[in-house]
Amino acid sequence: MLLARVRAISRRGQLPQPVNYQFENLRLNTITREVTREGVNIRLTRREHDLLELLIRNAGRPVTRDAILEAVWGFRNDIEENTVEAFVKLLRQKVDAPFPIRLIQTVRGVGYCLRLPEP
Repeated sequence: MLLARVRAISRRGQLPQPVNYQFENLRLNTITREVTREGVNIRLTRREHDLLELLIRNAGRPVTRDAILEAVWGFRNDIEENTVEAFVKLLRQKVDAPFPIRLIQTVRGVGYCLRLPEP
């Protein structure tokens, strides 16, 4: 009986380890889903969190609108045409607006990028 229990527990695998991303003063924890900037907690919806995680994982590189749709929403047909733009706006209000430096940048004709603004 004990041996069967040990086997069952070993099949469960390991618990996922937290991945902490940081870009400048913005931090994101994938397990707790906590987001902070300058030590201030930022509450995000699931989709906003997924979008920010995609941007922070690709910090410094533009992420296309299609890549965002696929990563955050999958290939669902019921997504409105301006969904990505609307969620980027919501994310900017929470992550950028309260702070002096804007990190979420639009890359014209390409998509969005997490980077410091050009001087």
